Amino acid sequence: MKLNDLLDEYVLECQIKNQSKLTITNVKISLSNFVKSLDDVGTVENIKGVHIKQWILKRQGEGIQANTINTGLKHIRAMFNYACEEEIIDRNPMERIKLLKQTKRVIKTYSNDDVKLILNSFNGKTFFNVRDKTIIVMLLETGIRRNELRSIKLDDIYEDSIRIRGKGDKQRFIPISLPLRKQMIRYQRARMAYIGDAECECYFISMTRKQLVLGSINHIIRKLEDLNLSVKPTIHSFRRFYASRMLENIDLLFLVSAPGT
Repeated sequence: MKLNDLLDEYVLECQIKNQSKLTITNVKISLSNFVKSLDDVGTVENIKGVHIKQWILKRQGEGIQANTINTGLKHIRAMFNYACEEEIIDRNPMERIKLLKQTKRVIKTYSNDDVKLILNSFNGKTFFNVRDKTIIVMLLETGIRRNELRSIKLDDIYEDSIRIRGKGDKQRFIPISLPLRKQMIRYQRARMAYIGDAECECYFISMTRKQLVLGSINHIIRKLEDLNLSVKPTIHSFRRFYASRMLENIDLLFLVSAPGT
């Protein structure tokens, strides 16, 4: 079997397993680079560990970081595991290939002053200002992903928790903190006034009263770049802030109610 054919079959398997579109796209990008670099090897059966080591050296020569190469190796291992399960090959050529040693980095996250600055930047009373602030508070208080946020539906909102639909359609419940509850009450009032007689099952709605597109969330976050924060505003910055505050057990309520906010 040609390596390209194995890649197509493996991607189909990922789709059958109901993996997210984003995950499948990343798999395709990662494995396409590997497949292209081994065009001259021939069939899947001809691939040996040495070929994978050569691919690693090539990527290192291109200045690719170890964590990116390791992500590719994980995808390659999974594809060849599939090939073994389907009896396309007898032995996984990744069997003795180890992940590269990664340099541990200290990841900087938002300071308390950054968060105050972010929250205070949403002082308007228009629907979009209230909606955008609610989105930011929800990201800070829950650490959910961008697609998880836009996928929240009205019937996912409970009295004290939110049902989150994650990767692979896995569901989990996240508690609603006091500051988030306060902001959600404001948003729900603004949402009812804005949506009128229109109907939309999505919790966060767009200008056209439909589900938010991913680009809209990116736009909301990009607007924060003008605040001169200590960390570049991205969706991952909010997830890191949430994770760090979970470890420190600091409630956002303290930041919201602190003097000068």
